Amino acid sequence: MGEPSSPQDSSGYLAESRQDAVRGVAAIFIALDTIVIAMRFTSKRIGSVKFGWDDAWITCGYLFSIAIIACSLVDVDAAGLGLHEDRVFMMNPEDIVLWAKLTLIVAILYQLAVVSSKMGVLLLYLHIFDRRQLRFVCYAIACIVVLNCVSSIIAVLLICIPLHAFWDHSPNANCVDTNSLFRWTSFANIVTDVVMLVLPVPAIFKMTSSISVKLGIFTTLGMGSVGLVFSILRFAEFFTVDAVVDVTWSGTNLVIWTMIESSIYSIAACLVACRPLARYLWKKTPFGTSIDDVEMQPSARRTFTNSDHQDYRPRPLSGFYGLDSEVDDVYVGEATSKDVRRSVNTTDTHHRVEIGETI
Repeated sequence: MGEPSSPQDSSGYLAESRQDAVRGVAAIFIALDTIVIAMRFTSKRIGSVKFGWDDAWITCGYLFSIAIIACSLVDVDAAGLGLHEDRVFMMNPEDIVLWAKLTLIVAILYQLAVVSSKMGVLLLYLHIFDRRQLRFVCYAIACIVVLNCVSSIIAVLLICIPLHAFWDHSPNANCVDTNSLFRWTSFANIVTDVVMLVLPVPAIFKMTSSISVKLGIFTTLGMGSVGLVFSILRFAEFFTVDAVVDVTWSGTNLVIWTMIESSIYSIAACLVACRPLARYLWKKTPFGTSIDDVEMQPSARRTFTNSDHQDYRPRPLSGFYGLDSEVDDVYVGEATSKDVRRSVNTTDTHHRVEIGETI
């Protein structure tokens, strides 16, 4: 935590403020986070899908994201975030103490928000993947994500020994480099995002469906890793900003990117499950009037084997991707029975695995 940079700053410099930017981003993502998680639960209700552990994880991710936004707004209104540090010291030096405490709280909430949303997506993968190798990788990623979260929280709590030295500059305290700590505790998120993005690719492109359907399914699963882009942007921001100089001003962008990234993780995890709602709304349009005629009815679902493949005729899929395609191995529709899914031999390539409504 810094000290006042200069007592001779101009009035124009002291008058600068980025607080409205923080408030604007906060308002946008409070609305988006809430709308999208409501869409997720509405979608599951439409698809008659039971609520599971993935819902618990993603709900936690939503709550942690909202908590980050709430802390950021308190930081703006009560701790001087978005103003130059010199101005904050002039108004009330104690505000810097509150800023430092909120910084640590947000850093912890960030880790909890990310791990919650990622666990929700990994549970989706575990629900739809039967191949032992893929499931093993999912479990390995889950362990890495959880361990990174725990170790990062411990590192934040040990940023200074004693911890209160982070805000009161206690003599003889030992503190780590703040920039390095916040920079590298987020790096593991980028690595796991990349792995989660490419993980379903081999299984998808081994299907016998058309390229358009494969790309559509990859897009659906890829939504769960869309946070990768914002993780990289936030990570890069730590290399362009010195978070220990003019802390309440330089930290503004970092707080904004933290709000965005944690919210995007929550939004992406929810969107993966929103196809039932999208299909329901699509059916209300003139383009979706024939959807019931082209999709398999729930009572007609069955497990196909190689022996009866000659009697199987793929049906067109329309709606979510805005196209009509033939779907073979993977069908994006209502939830199937977990017991049926588990009964399929891994060599049977014609079982319909359902994405988006099986979670």
